[in-house]
Amino acid sequence: TTSATIIQSMVRDNDVVCRYGGEEFGIVLANTSLSGARILADRIRKKMAEHDFDTETDHLKLTVSIGIAAFDKKMDTSYSRLVKRGLQALTSAMERGGNTVKIFLKKPLDDK
Repeated sequence: TTSATIIQSMVRDNDVVCRYGGEEFGIVLANTSLSGARILADRIRKKMAEHDFDTETDHLKLTVSIGIAAFDKKMDTSYSRLVKRGLQALTSAMERGGNTVKIFLKKPLDDK
């Protein structure tokens, strides 16, 4: 079982899961509030931490860091801005340590 398989099994049919970079995944949750996204993120985080990933020589336990951002018509003039906010939340979660979920709260973005 791969991490992608676990994530895909936990979302609805109308949600979209995609790889974004080598070790990052993006999930687009249709018609989902921030609290709903947080609930799913916590479920994914727990499921990944509990799963035994078997390799040819070992059993591995993984932790994940998850960043959440919700589409905002006023802030997101493009989808790249939404992705940027999600990545900022992910970076914040990673800085707090593994096995963490962080929600991007509304604040101005640095466009650099």
